[in-house]
Amino acid sequence: FYGGRGHAWADKGDFDKSILDYDKSIELDPNDATSYGGRGYAWAEKGEFDKAVADYDKAIELDPKDAVSFYNRGNTWAEKGELDKAIADYTKTIELDPKNVRAYNNRGYAWHEKGDYDKAIADYNKAIELDPKDADSYLNVAEVIITLKRDFRGAVERLEQGRGRDAFKTRRGRIIARCLEGIALALKGDDASAAEAEAKRLQAGGAEASKWDTEPMDSFLKDLKAEDFADGALETARRIQAMLKN
Repeated sequence: FYGGRGHAWADKGDFDKSILDYDKSIELDPNDATSYGGRGYAWAEKGEFDKAVADYDKAIELDPKDAVSFYNRGNTWAEKGELDKAIADYTKTIELDPKNVRAYNNRGYAWHEKGDYDKAIADYNKAIELDPKDADSYLNVAEVIITLKRDFRGAVERLEQGRGRDAFKTRRGRIIARCLEGIALALKGDDASAAEAEAKRLQAGGAEASKWDTEPMDSFLKDLKAEDFADGALETARRIQAMLKN
């Protein structure tokens, strides 16, 4: 009862009440791995990452095949900047749950942050293989291809593939996809006006690129030189990128 209600409180975003119920559940059954894992998630959502890790550790000790706790601990390590530990936990998650799309996507992001771009792209592509409609994987792989491979055509093709598979169902997904496409088109020397216009229309309708990390693209565009591209191309790319910050 308490564990189930703790989960329900977490779903409602009331993590303090969730923790209290998981406390009671653990008091009644100290070997309940699920309650430790659930409380760990609640601590993580409150930003109490060390407490979260401690609970995930206990959940995994009690149930070494708890893929959810390995995955969530991986997310917590990533939040703490412990990328090697995050990768190890995502890898274990995949071992236990080979079709876990989010584990591949998040491990790809961790590889990206470490600068291992080929492994990042491989993980994003695997996530897309497992779920051809996973929007974040298309967006992440497109950004890596643009910023690190400078394969602007490849990025456009990947985004078009995602759109063709109806991956970008949310307004957030659509505006990020259109902005990335516009940036790639501009830098490739092609007409980016349609992509930019669509992004502006989405923005006017309230679309936001919430929780999208703009730093990699910001750094990439900052270091480029206008003379290396078609007239106005870099200015257009930077103008489109600015929409991802609003």
